Amino acid sequence: MPISLGIYDVFANLLPGVLYLFAINEILKALGAKHMELNSQTFTLESFIILALGYLLGHIFNNFTYRGWFRLFYRYPRGYVRDKGKSRDENNPNEHALNSLKRLYPDLNIKFYARDADLLFNAIQIKNKELADRIETTRANAIMMRNISFGLFLLALGEFIFFINQGFSLTYLVLVIACLLGSRISLAQTWKYYEWFYKDAFRTALSYGDSLDAVLKNIRGNSKPTK
Repeated sequence: MPISLGIYDVFANLLPGVLYLFAINEILKALGAKHMELNSQTFTLESFIILALGYLLGHIFNNFTYRGWFRLFYRYPRGYVRDKGKSRDENNPNEHALNSLKRLYPDLNIKFYARDADLLFNAIQIKNKELADRIETTRANAIMMRNISFGLFLLALGEFIFFINQGFSLTYLVLVIACLLGSRISLAQTWKYYEWFYKDAFRTALSYGDSLDAVLKNIRGNSKPTK
């Protein structure tokens, strides 16, 4: 049976999952617990198992990194005041992307709300699947960077344990700092990818209408049921 992984699976789950596997293995190794011995022979004979476990770990940690890790640094988004069409927390990529478009094109009288982003993207998927897939790549990159950020943090924990066990070795201290710095940079890049994704979604949706209602009417009017 053939196995097919889309770009979303590879970037959002598989690659970060392999990093999670390596980071957890380093923590176990630092604690003196049972762990895998990764070497050139391992990657030739057991690569499939490693990839499968990494893919699984990517799925397991994905929800936590969204609801816990990312929101620990960026409040994104916790809900919407539906009667006003505004988010309860305006410090989120939906609002930033939409507000930047409104400032850039004030004459278009854009009537979208930040809460409309997911429905608008679904409409784009129905209207133009190929274009939607290209836009989706940006969100996949955001999820990948979010998971890599947490993976590097776990790796920093493992190296910190080595730092303590090895008598405060300068080498491990440098590794800890490098992992933490990489984690923070990856998290900042996550925000940018999310903002780019929503900006592309809103910008593309403008081709079909200036409000959610107008876009949905356009989609329904031009879509034919599949047989």
